[in-house]
Amino acid sequence: MDNNLKQPMSPIFDGVEKAIRIWWEHLMKFAMVYVWSFVYALIPLIIMGAMTIINILYGQNSVFLQILTSSVAAVASLIAAYFGIRGQIGAYLLIKKGYTGDEREIYKDTKVWFWQYLSLSLLIALFVLLWMLLLIVPGIIYAVFYGFASYVLFFENKTGLAAIKRSKEIITGYWWPVFGRFLVIGLFVSAISALIALPLDQMVEKSANWYLYNLVVQVVSLLISPIFLIYVYNMYVELKDKKLVN
Repeated sequence: MDNNLKQPMSPIFDGVEKAIRIWWEHLMKFAMVYVWSFVYALIPLIIMGAMTIINILYGQNSVFLQILTSSVAAVASLIAAYFGIRGQIGAYLLIKKGYTGDEREIYKDTKVWFWQYLSLSLLIALFVLLWMLLLIVPGIIYAVFYGFASYVLFFENKTGLAAIKRSKEIITGYWWPVFGRFLVIGLFVSAISALIALPLDQMVEKSANWYLYNLVVQVVSLLISPIFLIYVYNMYVELKDKKLVN
């Protein structure tokens, strides 16, 4: 970690205010990208539900049926996850397109990015895990260094190790400011989700109201997640411009 900063970064809370303002202006476009993700995932989600019901009603009498329904549900779950991950990619692409464009077309464009994004995410997770096996601190250090890798993928078309190396290159010299900003925006978004989820503690677990409100919490958490993406994107652009790393 190099603490010899050439130029200070913009104030933390100015960045939060800017990210919230941009998010609010384009909330409906982010929401529509996620809606298309849900639309494409609807059929596998229905299949998952159907297999669960069949297993509950008839699975006790047949091991074969249990295995069959569980297998089909597992495959449907993976397909639904595929469309869900593409929704997250869609949020990156919406930022990349300057918050413009048709949301369905943006979602369709996510298909070509899926494997690159998934492989990069798994590679980052593996590296952070390996650093964590040494000690917690190295894991935290390198998790921050890898924090721009996804943006490097989408905005600079670098993949795998090249994206990870580029992320570390941009952040070097600014580790502490970047860490502090990750911490602030992460706590901010988490706090909002936690506040929204508070009523769940007053409800009977697994009751109809509990399931319904839990769904509301999940939807709201998804809708506010772009605040984090926008904030980190603005950091990424700022550091690229400051360091003039080409």
